[in-house]
Amino acid sequence: MAAGDAQAQANGRIRDLAARLGEDLDWEFVCECGESECSEAVPLTIDVYDDLRHRNLVLLAPGHPRVRARTAREHAGALRLEAIALRNQAEHQRKRTAGIAAGVAPRSRYVEVACRTCGYAVCAERPPAACPACGSMDWQTAATDESDVSSSSQEA
Repeated sequence: MAAGDAQAQANGRIRDLAARLGEDLDWEFVCECGESECSEAVPLTIDVYDDLRHRNLVLLAPGHPRVRARTAREHAGALRLEAIALRNQAEHQRKRTAGIAAGVAPRSRYVEVACRTCGYAVCAERPPAACPACGSMDWQTAATDESDVSSSSQEA
């Protein structure tokens, strides 16, 4: 576990203790700079600490820079996820374009169904196993009332 992560966990425990005691005092939180030897205390009220967490900010003692390795690691992870999403999107567009060029019209893989018992409607790749509103497993497509899409016949 990285030092900054351990320091953030310690601060979370301090915050939980402060909330249980319910006192509106300055609490001594730990600097989250990421240096393993850092144990500098940062006095804050719970409200100020919660505001920092809400804004996803790191708690630093005055003059302490955040360790660059941790910042770079977090940024690299975010870039990696973005690259995967863009690669998947490009592959999807490539397949879609190839289908259009071959004369195959794009079709929706989603079906709109409604629960026969309560009328709850959903648009999904396939109907849920059970209706979240009433628990029924009896579905019909929204296009026609005659189409039965019960979950027992959806074994795909």
